[in-house]
Amino acid sequence: MSLYGPEISLVSLGCSCQSARQLDDNREYIEGLLGKGALLERRGGYFDSLITPIETVISFVENDIPALSSFAELQRGKGSFWPRGDLWFYHYFKDVDDSANAPAEHADSAKVSYLRERFLRPTGPTIFAISNTQNNLEQFCHERSFEDLFVFTGERLGRLRSALDRRFGVAFMGLLVVENATTRRSEAVLPKVVRHVAEKDGTEWKGNSGAWQQACSRAIADLVPARSF
Repeated sequence: MSLYGPEISLVSLGCSCQSARQLDDNREYIEGLLGKGALLERRGGYFDSLITPIETVISFVENDIPALSSFAELQRGKGSFWPRGDLWFYHYFKDVDDSANAPAEHADSAKVSYLRERFLRPTGPTIFAISNTQNNLEQFCHERSFEDLFVFTGERLGRLRSALDRRFGVAFMGLLVVENATTRRSEAVLPKVVRHVAEKDGTEWKGNSGAWQQACSRAIADLVPARSF
């Protein structure tokens, strides 16, 4: 889950479940980094349980997140793929073709809609986190390449940072990027962007907690003004 607090929030932008999982797992560690009295609440975020290509994330921040209009839009497979949104609802809509599961599917739809509205209306200063270090992302590429879907070029990160700045204004504290060492294509240094390179780990999707703690330490040090709390 993403982390929300009265003074600062850390919110996942994907590209996969790993970002939210690592924020959730390291909540107490991050509270310690923020200082005495910092409390972060676990709450679901729109991107927490999705597989979302980087260009999709940029488009959603730039242009609003489109609403899912019908289950007929979804394609079954490794998660329910939404062609119009160009993303996978990996933990939602598992039985979209089964009328017996309609109540569960409608509950998923209501939850996704609620999380969409939460993302578009942040409550205060926010650090957004995005990663491409989940080791099973290749299975979602199909006819496209990992490069096309999940590589963080300097140009892409610059567009994402600018889009976050325009949309959220003073609430946008910065962007934490945790990226795969083997697919890194750029060393561009960007304002309000902290880039942390993680070596490949042995997990399928969860990621390395130590690498994420290092990344969060850098983000808090670089993006959070001293004595904010």
